[in-house]
Amino acid sequence: MKRLSGKIPGREIVLQVGGEGGSLTLVRYPVSDETWEFAIIRDETTLAGFLEEGEMADLFESQNAISTFDDAIKLMNKYPWQYLFPLAVHPEYVKEVLSIIDRMGDPCAKDRWQHLLGS
Repeated sequence: MKRLSGKIPGREIVLQVGGEGGSLTLVRYPVSDETWEFAIIRDETTLAGFLEEGEMADLFESQNAISTFDDAIKLMNKYPWQYLFPLAVHPEYVKEVLSIIDRMGDPCAKDRWQHLLGS
């Protein structure tokens, strides 16, 4: 499994998927010794070279302070992330991610994710 090339200080990547235009990344960060919060980062800045200056305002978005992994996944579901290419999955979340993919009911997506995650 390919890992994110750049580190995000203080944050751990939980799930990162990419497509031709950019990436969608779910990260976690500690808010106490035992508690994590999550953030979703949508980065489509690779498209900037193809757009006019006025069209570039919506290429990057970050949603922070998401309390749970399940809440973060619900927010990510507004994007077709399951059909994008998996770039990284945190080892602690592989089972949960594969379970989400399995519940989609798409055997091709399930096979692709299992193959790429080595499961």
